[in-house]
Amino acid sequence: MKHESLSSSQRLAAMLKILHQHHVTQGMDPVKMREIIEDLGPTFIKIGQLMSSRQDMFSKRYCDELAKLRASVAPMEPALVHEILEEEYACSLDQLFSWFDDRSLGSASIAQVHRARLCSGEDVVVKVQRPHIYAQMERDITLLRRASKLLNLSELLGSVIDVDILLDEFWETAKQEMDFINEAAFMQRFAKLNGEVRYIAQPSVHRELTTSRVLVMEYIGGCEIDDLECLEENGYDRREIAAKLADHYMKQIIDDGFFHADPHPGNLRVRDGKIVWLDFGMMGQLGDREQSLIRRAFAAMAAENITELTDVILTLGVHDGQVDYHRLYDDMEKLMGAYMTKSLSQINLGEAVQDIFTVAHRHHISMPKGISMLARGLVSAESTVAMLDPDANIITTAIRHMGSGGFPGWR
Repeated sequence: MKHESLSSSQRLAAMLKILHQHHVTQGMDPVKMREIIEDLGPTFIKIGQLMSSRQDMFSKRYCDELAKLRASVAPMEPALVHEILEEEYACSLDQLFSWFDDRSLGSASIAQVHRARLCSGEDVVVKVQRPHIYAQMERDITLLRRASKLLNLSELLGSVIDVDILLDEFWETAKQEMDFINEAAFMQRFAKLNGEVRYIAQPSVHRELTTSRVLVMEYIGGCEIDDLECLEENGYDRREIAAKLADHYMKQIIDDGFFHADPHPGNLRVRDGKIVWLDFGMMGQLGDREQSLIRRAFAAMAAENITELTDVILTLGVHDGQVDYHRLYDDMEKLMGAYMTKSLSQINLGEAVQDIFTVAHRHHISMPKGISMLARGLVSAESTVAMLDPDANIITTAIRHMGSGGFPGWR
């Protein structure tokens, strides 16, 4: 206990030193905040990445700067990876795998992944959690709360960030991501919801080998979705892939209320004529009420109905009831006026949602976690679709999906 206390004291001292070096008590700006987060290390880089998607909570200047954060974490030594696996399974590695690649496919703050082959001959990917990461992150969050009180950060940064709300949300998200049994359940739920969509796939999970710290799943080959040369060599039509991807993402949101929160190209493959989704650590979930409101929002945008769209935002958002409705309606009218000069096919949905979040932030209206995850997901999905087909448009896909139930011929 004494050693743990000393370690925490040293870590708190190091955090306070970093905050003082950046003169945090003299005010904050976007670049300073990003530099502080980078100096504080992996736990805070993940917090910063979460912040970058919350334009309803933070101004666009801060979100844009924090979007530059990239976690750069050295991979664990092979001996440590072996030790974790053997401790988790209570047996030697060669009893489970006929081959295990010690080179990691990717290394992040919570876990890293390796290719391997089971003794049964099946090629798999093994996701291994870093040792003590839960305790380290929990400690860092507790210490940041203490540092915040010591430096009176909540008052100093009140116009930029609500420290306690941010930390509460991050910790809930991180705990979900650190439980690989949870991730395995997400993968199986996704598979069940999309079992009849013949152009969609996901890795199968080896539940008998999956624990809270280790996830074993099918290895997925094929083409990375942004490897346009590979797609062309294998006879794929990029426009068809873009259309299917856009429609399927709308299905996840509008029909299922259960969607991939990070649909960037690294999490998508094309194999055997199917779009394969990877990495289910963070999934967004919408309740029936939220799904209904999202449908109303899409319909209001299509109809250029500013009153309806504003009502949806007020109903979705969390606020203290002291919103200046006249100013809010005026701001929404100005925003929508800019979009009304464009056709639906010219509107960037992710950009429009971010602009709506900016207005909400200005009026101190925050969004539930599922909605903020949806906004981030839409921005990423739209970028991936546009990379495949610059003429594709997610908002027209959303309207068509609501009207016709998507593309039945693809199901």
